[in-house]
Amino acid sequence: MNGEQPSLAKGAPGAAPPELLQPLRAFFPRDAELLAKLGLHTVADLLFYFPKRYEDFTQLRRVEQLQEGRDAVVCGVIREADHRRTRRGKHVSTVVVEADGGLVRCVWFHQPFRRTQLVRGRRVAIQGKPRRKGVTWEFVHPRVVMLDETTSPTQKHLLPIYGLTAGLEASTLRNRIRWVVERYAREVPEMLPESFRQEKRLLGVQEAVQRMHLPASWEEAREARRRFAYQELWMLQLAMGLKRAQRQEQARAPVLPVDARIDARIRRRFAFELTEDQRKAVEEIAADMARPVPMARLLQGDVGSGKTVVAQYAMLLAVAHGYKAALMAPTEVLARQHARTLFRSLRGSRVRTGLLVGSLTPAQRQRVRDELARGEIDLLIGTQALVHEKIGWERLGLVVIDEQHRFGVMQRAHLRHGEQEPHYLVMTATPIPRTVALALYGDLDVSILRERPPGRQPVKTYWVRPDQEGKWWAFVRRKLHEGRQAMVVASRVEGDPEREVAGVEELAKRLGRGVLTGFRLGMLHGRL
Repeated sequence: MNGEQPSLAKGAPGAAPPELLQPLRAFFPRDAELLAKLGLHTVADLLFYFPKRYEDFTQLRRVEQLQEGRDAVVCGVIREADHRRTRRGKHVSTVVVEADGGLVRCVWFHQPFRRTQLVRGRRVAIQGKPRRKGVTWEFVHPRVVMLDETTSPTQKHLLPIYGLTAGLEASTLRNRIRWVVERYAREVPEMLPESFRQEKRLLGVQEAVQRMHLPASWEEAREARRRFAYQELWMLQLAMGLKRAQRQEQARAPVLPVDARIDARIRRRFAFELTEDQRKAVEEIAADMARPVPMARLLQGDVGSGKTVVAQYAMLLAVAHGYKAALMAPTEVLARQHARTLFRSLRGSRVRTGLLVGSLTPAQRQRVRDELARGEIDLLIGTQALVHEKIGWERLGLVVIDEQHRFGVMQRAHLRHGEQEPHYLVMTATPIPRTVALALYGDLDVSILRERPPGRQPVKTYWVRPDQEGKWWAFVRRKLHEGRQAMVVASRVEGDPEREVAGVEELAKRLGRGVLTGFRLGMLHGRL
């Protein structure tokens, strides 16, 4: 919600009255163009342009009241400003502020943007922990807020900090918003019934708007934010529910019921008993696929919990009814891994399989497309090529998406045939935020595999402090000497020097020259 306008300002339920639809140009003609760059055109827009954070300048101090190491706020005018580079190229900004009761010095390192921000004559509020430097109090890397003659930290409110655009001063935007809040916050219509608000202990919308912009305390800011966070989540959940109901009324999918004969044929492909969680997930998926509306289910479980087996059951259920199934992985490496597993499991069966990935030659890809068009492939495994290639999907009954990536309306359109959609099953070991949101808000049903298959050893996870790294690398080397293998995971393919994050190639070189010297190292990532 930081710096954004929630639903009311965008014309959602509880439409704004005429007073809130007045153009800002009528009140602030000089600033209207700059405000428009932030998407602020009406009074309602400005009311719902919430702060991205607050600065606590309520504890204003005179210079003689400062204490070593104790957080404090001083307000004053910059009398001296020095911005320079050291011989080693480091940027240092030093300013002297004339505050109530005396002078204080402030220092910032490695922040060249301060050169245009901190100039002589500028009024500022400084917050930080002062220290004695000779006879002067000094703040190192304090927080700083630019003030104008009409804005000053007080003991009444936290200071709101808003998102800006070039040419628009923070103090100007604060003044404009405060003017609008004081005159028009009382006009904002309430969309939540009073009984509902009392049950959920939510502020009324008018009071919440005022507290968002002018909170007297952190508690007031939290209560106001809670009101609008709840409102946004409630409206989003309502919209998702309506969308789901509409989809169930309009979308059609093949009806693929399971019976004892089909169930027995599928289970014969497994050389083991399913866990209780796997059996429950299979039952939920089978029930979904027996309905004439597209299944949209998330199958979540840790690595090794048996998600692929459950997905295989669903795919074979589609094939048993004469429909095709597709399994889409985010990378070619994972797609080929799935292919090896499924090809081995289905060896000797009548299920015809295929693989379509980006590294195939044009002739090989065309051969797969031709086989699919002739009905010679029942189960196709691949990457995004499954939706980007010109494939004529006929009788596609199920799409399994491993580790959900970019898969939305456009991708579904590629897989739709006529008026009929396939069923969708999404697998993941680590739900990404979008996946979690879809599940929580009702667009995906959820099946969870918590139980591990028999014989799987428990996974132990340790958090290692920097001073313990040597001991753990010694442990890894000892296991490697015993003939075991190890995997080191880098968070990025390419490094990020600013964040001091090593990429996979850099990490491999560093380990090969350092703690893993003498061992054979391999490297694998999605760009290979």
